[in-house]
Amino acid sequence: MEGPKSGNMFFDDLMRIIIVYDVTDRDSFNNVKNWIIEIEKYASEDVQKILIGNKIDLKNDRNVSYEEGKELADSCNIQFLETSAKIAHNVEQAFKTMAFEIKNKSQLENQQKGRANINLNAKPIKDNKKKCC
Repeated sequence: MEGPKSGNMFFDDLMRIIIVYDVTDRDSFNNVKNWIIEIEKYASEDVQKILIGNKIDLKNDRNVSYEEGKELADSCNIQFLETSAKIAHNVEQAFKTMAFEIKNKSQLENQQKGRANINLNAKPIKDNKKKCC
């Protein structure tokens, strides 16, 4: 994954971002920090993010440990998974994790909206219309 170069061009109106790095490529992992800075700079603050370390099937070529990926994700307060697209390990789980986060966020927003619209101390509105008869 190449580092970011184009400012907010990529981030307008995004709701979800999946950041993927190659566990066999240290530079790929190091670029994640730059991408996160760009995302925080240009994307909306409520954009949902997940960090994914890919190519875990290449165990002998690994240059980034699980712990390093997890630590980075935790420090940025985002979800973390490792996958292998080649052998389809955890790929579906990555999308399920993102969907779960979306569902939870949506439910929380709906609850907050519902609370904001109900005022238990409000006085009844009087109907000043003239009544017939």
